[in-house]
Amino acid sequence: MQLSARLIAKVILVSVAVLVVLYLLYLIRSIIGLLVIATFLAVALGPAVDLYQQRARMPRGVAILAVYLTILGAIFGLGLLVVPPIVRGVNNFVDAVPGYVQDLRKNETVRKYDNKYHVTEKLDEQARKLPSRLGDAAGALKSVTVGVFSALFQLVTVLVLTFFLLKDGKRVLEWVQRELGPERGPRMRAVFGDVYSAVGGYVVGNVIISVIAGTGTYVVLQILDVPYAVPLAVLMAFLDLIPLVGATIGGVAIGIVAAIAGILMSALMEGSQIPAFINIPAMLIVFVGTFGVTLASQGMDAMKRLPKLYKAAMSPPSFDQVARVRELVGFAERARREGLLALDEEAGKVEVPFTRKGLQLVVDGTDPDLVADVLAQEIDGMTHRHHEHVQVFEKGGGFAPTLGIIGTVMGLVHVLQNLSAPETLGPSISGAFIATLYGVGMANVVLLPVANRLKQISSQEAAFRNMTLEGILAIQAGDNPRIIADKLCSFIEPAHRPDPDTLRGGAASSGAMIEDAGTAEPALAAVA
Repeated sequence: MQLSARLIAKVILVSVAVLVVLYLLYLIRSIIGLLVIATFLAVALGPAVDLYQQRARMPRGVAILAVYLTILGAIFGLGLLVVPPIVRGVNNFVDAVPGYVQDLRKNETVRKYDNKYHVTEKLDEQARKLPSRLGDAAGALKSVTVGVFSALFQLVTVLVLTFFLLKDGKRVLEWVQRELGPERGPRMRAVFGDVYSAVGGYVVGNVIISVIAGTGTYVVLQILDVPYAVPLAVLMAFLDLIPLVGATIGGVAIGIVAAIAGILMSALMEGSQIPAFINIPAMLIVFVGTFGVTLASQGMDAMKRLPKLYKAAMSPPSFDQVARVRELVGFAERARREGLLALDEEAGKVEVPFTRKGLQLVVDGTDPDLVADVLAQEIDGMTHRHHEHVQVFEKGGGFAPTLGIIGTVMGLVHVLQNLSAPETLGPSISGAFIATLYGVGMANVVLLPVANRLKQISSQEAAFRNMTLEGILAIQAGDNPRIIADKLCSFIEPAHRPDPDTLRGGAASSGAMIEDAGTAEPALAAVA
């Protein structure tokens, strides 16, 4: 086939036009981002504006300003709740720093290292150099000021765009509906109406849940007498706005703060000073010793996985059982209509290796017992790998107290060697027992809780995969999709079980896994 010059010119011109458009979009990408944010805010704040407009009978423009003022008042109120306790805490800390320095000098270990390395003299030297660094500070302050004004300009831009979208968005949609014609216009308007209601309802519900989470956190922290209860409660409320993992991250962070605060407060209530708990040799024996013994026990490969495993424990994946059931029911409906071979196309679209393998075995006509054996072996292998990863933290949690006892024994040996100086016995004995405190604290505050959390995640993933296995076998057996939905819903907690009728007619995303990080299905086991 011979290409004409006209066709070649047309292809070239179209390609150039596409490249130009893409380049222009790249140049205005920041503006497009602001417009997307403003659109989302307009959809999210729409129900609140409608409420003011209908209940208070305000003009729409005034209702929008009322919503803005409400948000501003909420931010100002949160500032009044959060900022004063933090400012008081910082001021108290600044006032107490000289006393802390003197207390540190009373600690024999700290005083020894200070005399050896002249830490105090170096701090004084750096303080004398501060005037010469004012120029650098001014430059940094200029950069910060420019960044703040840029952020404020973007905020004002988003608020103005949101205002006009809220005020005239309906008229824009009506114009688009007219341009689309009588057939597609009403359909488009119905879709946008559903999106508007869904997003608005989601935002309102999420805010209400966050307020409940923050209030509950405040009450619990007040009962436990944890300091900075209000800022921590506000932090919990904000983190709870993050879908799926926000509440877990907030709970872990506040739990760590509560644990540390409880230990420090109990020590202060007993009359102890914070510097008395600082013992460099004990830290080396317990922390470095625990790392070394665990390394010798588990190997370097296991130790390299520690950061990823800790991250997996602090930010666990979400196992959306309802979405998985909906996906499997969708596969069952298609297989019932078109046959099992029709799932070959669906299997290629599935991102999760476990589910894809099961569907592929079914499409290939594999014996049901063999399908069950292969997938069960996958689950067993995953569980075994998870167990090996948890062992790193469990072994460390067992070694740490033992190393603490060893450190205490070494300290007591030093005490017995200096019985001729009775005035040093008290500090020396207390310093010796610090090692045991480090070991027990490291095991029970850090290592063992992480191990238990990883066990819980592994158990959840195994149950999730067993549910998937049952669904795949039911699809292969040709069970009725409604029966499959009822069977798989038995894996879901009764309080979270959906109506089986809502599970018909759709597939869902595969969901995030903790198995095999670094592959298509990130997980504990393949954090390797």
